[in-house]
Amino acid sequence: PLASVIGSPFISSLIILLSWKLMFITLGALGLIWSTCWYFIFTDKPHQSKFVNELEILHIQEDQPKPIKAGSLKEFLAYLQHQPKLVTAYLAYFCLGYLLSFSVSWWPGLLQQTYHLPLQQIGWLLCIPWFCATLSILAGGQLSDQIWQKTHCVVQARFNVMIICNIGSAIAFIPLIFTHSLIIAISSISFGLALGLMPIAPFYALNSDLAKEYAGTSQGLMSSSLGIASFIAPALTGYLSHHDGHFNHAILVIIILMLLSAVGLQIEKNKS
Repeated sequence: PLASVIGSPFISSLIILLSWKLMFITLGALGLIWSTCWYFIFTDKPHQSKFVNELEILHIQEDQPKPIKAGSLKEFLAYLQHQPKLVTAYLAYFCLGYLLSFSVSWWPGLLQQTYHLPLQQIGWLLCIPWFCATLSILAGGQLSDQIWQKTHCVVQARFNVMIICNIGSAIAFIPLIFTHSLIIAISSISFGLALGLMPIAPFYALNSDLAKEYAGTSQGLMSSSLGIASFIAPALTGYLSHHDGHFNHAILVIIILMLLSAVGLQIEKNKS
């Protein structure tokens, strides 16, 4: 989200100044510059870096945890059969991924088509919801950890945060379907996006809480569910907005997914 706070006005300005084709070329060139800097500055091991002295290397090695033997994918899938909370979390993360992908792809189009705003103004306006999302993600992680330190309960520290945020996000998006006010629309987008992305840290933490030594594999599977949502959301939104001539049904899909995510998590929570 923080990248989008910077990127929204930056990219819209590039399109206006250069054209959308040169915008992609410019971003690609910046990526090549960054990757070159990364190659020469960052290393795989601390001792390979000229910025780390011997005392620092010893300190780092002392704090290294003992390596844990990674299990195979087959072992993880067998383990997953006894972890329905994780499976439910993967499905819920798909819903979060749908919202995130929609937000990256279609908020500019929605504001331009509905309110006929110039591109540069849209870029600056979208800084508001992305900034709210940046703060909410930080707050969500901190809140979840505070609850965890007091309870050491996955349901209270992770699931409750997810459920409340998903319901709040769904409610926040409802005015967007009915309003013709730009102020209400930006407020709705800001609250909906902030609450929808707020549980990202609790989702990640679940992999360490429940998957243990399979945390990396579990996170990979969770991220894959977001990846699946990332190609469904733009395509479905494009079809609905083109067919309807507006974004009401596309927003309704997000509301339904957020509520389904909350219901699924609540059902799994009740089994505990």
